Amino acid sequence: MLKTKSGPAVPSTASHTLSHILALALAALLAIACTPAVHADDDKKPDTKTATDKDKNKPANPAATDNQPVASDHEVIQLLTQQIQQLQARVEELEGRGAAPKSTDSSPLPFPASTAPPTVAAASAASPAAAPAPSAATSAPSAAASPAPDTDVNEVSPRLHLSVYGDVGYQATDQDHGTNSFLLGSLDLFLNSRLTDKASVLGEVIFLAQPDNTIEPDLERLMFQYKFNDHFTFGIGRYHTDIGYYNATFHHIQWFSTAIGRPLFFRFDDDGGFLPLQEIGLSMNGDIPSGSLGLHYVAEVGNGRSHLPGAEPAQNRVDDNQGKSFNINISAHPKALSGFVPGFSIYHDDITSPGNPKINQAIMDAYVVYTNARLEWLNEAIVVRNDAADLKVFHVPGFYTQVSYAFGKFRPYFRYAWENANDADPLFNGAGADVFVSRQNDATGGIRYDVNNFAAIKLQYDRFSQRNLNSYNSIATQFSFSF
Repeated sequence: MLKTKSGPAVPSTASHTLSHILALALAALLAIACTPAVHADDDKKPDTKTATDKDKNKPANPAATDNQPVASDHEVIQLLTQQIQQLQARVEELEGRGAAPKSTDSSPLPFPASTAPPTVAAASAASPAAAPAPSAATSAPSAAASPAPDTDVNEVSPRLHLSVYGDVGYQATDQDHGTNSFLLGSLDLFLNSRLTDKASVLGEVIFLAQPDNTIEPDLERLMFQYKFNDHFTFGIGRYHTDIGYYNATFHHIQWFSTAIGRPLFFRFDDDGGFLPLQEIGLSMNGDIPSGSLGLHYVAEVGNGRSHLPGAEPAQNRVDDNQGKSFNINISAHPKALSGFVPGFSIYHDDITSPGNPKINQAIMDAYVVYTNARLEWLNEAIVVRNDAADLKVFHVPGFYTQVSYAFGKFRPYFRYAWENANDADPLFNGAGADVFVSRQNDATGGIRYDVNNFAAIKLQYDRFSQRNLNSYNSIATQFSFSF
């Protein structure tokens, strides 16, 4: 499987402090320049035993001490002038940073769990058309409110920013032939380059641990994007499809997600997933003029997913057929209900594979999501329709619901996911199927603890069931981080 920040605004307190220092320095300089030198008076001449003739001719200087030489007015003026010039240069530098145009990129930002749920943070992580427009599934008001960290931390060059994420953990299970193991998740390198005010490039490279213990590098995403205006942003490259809400909001980075792992039908192909979650093609997105309703769209045209057994699912260079997939996602972000995001998506593709008839596939998804600083409630339902020529139509329904609530740094959560594929479906359960789906359900409960803004610890229990197989339990812990 192959699997955007402006310069920091100058804090107002720092700017005011420098202004006050500069004003005081100027006042001192003017006072010294306008005040005549004071000489010792003959009538009040100090005792000759303690003062020499040379001392009488020196100007008075309040800055002098018994252990320091007395500086002349000219020396003091020079010193103050140098300090004023240094302060002026510092103010100009800071004001220059603050005046930089605000970036609309959407590289993942660290987000304190105490101020917003991981969903809000993940929303800023970008959908396939991440920069500069928000994902179709992303709540624009929540993402816009995200505090931007110091760009110097992630700045590789003036035009390139790099964020790094990773996760490690331990898992124990009573599954048949399963083992208890420490495990390495992934190391994710997220790059964002602002080419011009309107053009940008988003890249994501991960190093992923495989079931055979090898570690493979994956090019997860690579997108060139150009924003014409708020209503139209064009992109080309490899992206995560905007099927529904979860896939466009939570990517491979485990630090963003509340729970360990993804809902059943949103698992990636290397973890048994069967949906076309990654594609190569064109992506367009933008706001739909709709007033306070806040409608947003994403439209995509790509190569689709390959279902050939043993083949790379994402068709990076060669398509299996002449047909192209298309997907459209419409979501609402009403101003009156900040954090409330309803929406739907429709995906279509023609699938061909040796030994199987041509399959006309449609994927319909509907979601209702609500998030705020404490509550996260995700609900999503999906139906995959496989219309095989000369055979009956097969439907694969599925859904998940996930809820969590933050108590300070602790966030307990629960998720239930279910999917059901007909055993006669030639695409998912036939002899030539690249992945076996069947009926599966997963009940998940756990707790997430945010150590700080850059690290989290999760503890999770799962009860997993599949048709014709024994149910099993698993307990997992994960340490996910950003650096």
